Amino acid sequence: MPLRSNLAEMAWTGILSGLISGLFLGLLIYFLNVPLIQEAEKFEVSPASEKSQVHTHSHGQNTHSHSHPPDTLDKSKLQEDTGVVSKRNLWTFLGSLILGIGYGILFSLWLHFLPFHSFEKNSSILRTLLYSILFSVAGFLIFFGIPALGLPPELPGRLAGEADYAARQSWWYLCVISCFLGFAIFSATLTYSQLGKPWKWGIASFVLLVGTVLPFIYGAPIISEESLAPLDLRSRFVKITWIVNLLFWLCLSLSFFLQRRRSILRSSLEHA
Repeated sequence: MPLRSNLAEMAWTGILSGLISGLFLGLLIYFLNVPLIQEAEKFEVSPASEKSQVHTHSHGQNTHSHSHPPDTLDKSKLQEDTGVVSKRNLWTFLGSLILGIGYGILFSLWLHFLPFHSFEKNSSILRTLLYSILFSVAGFLIFFGIPALGLPPELPGRLAGEADYAARQSWWYLCVISCFLGFAIFSATLTYSQLGKPWKWGIASFVLLVGTVLPFIYGAPIISEESLAPLDLRSRFVKITWIVNLLFWLCLSLSFFLQRRRSILRSSLEHA
């Protein structure tokens, strides 16, 4: 199959997988993350709150922060955001869909230029599940798991959220790029290197290790843990966010490989 045709097919598979997983992510955030975020926001409008509070929170993949004067954090505003079709929830679903499509396209580009030929030759359901798990774990670690070890997900109410926002964002990008390059070189070495297996695996593993630990050698920003939200609520949010992201990557990977398997089987029947 020509390069352009195959790439277009892979990209379309990535877009469809991204739509499915993005919608799934939006539902997970709505039912699991949003209730905790709304609970934390109640502490920002409590009488004991400071005159100006910082609003920082994570929606699974990305963290953003901004500050609110106390008169803008009234209870009526919070109540407006609780409806299913509220502006915030609509933006959450839209953002999740865009995120899913973006990762789906990236997924397809990765597998097009760094293919696993064994899957093309044998796309059994067991092998499909195996590759789905492997790629979901890799994506999860690159874009969430490893960065979250240095910068855990945050709820609204952390007092220094706005002050250290730039440092946190810079380190997050550094970590993601470093991990992505480490995994990409690891995969490229195993795919294209003509070295013997021991050398190939040794070099690939070393590069992967360097890419993973380099951001932590550089040093994650030290952030203040002082927050208006109670520790128990923050701990639950961190755990839920880890679960939500892992489920998102599992959905994206499984959807992609199942569609890819169907395309391979259909192509085999056409050429039979």
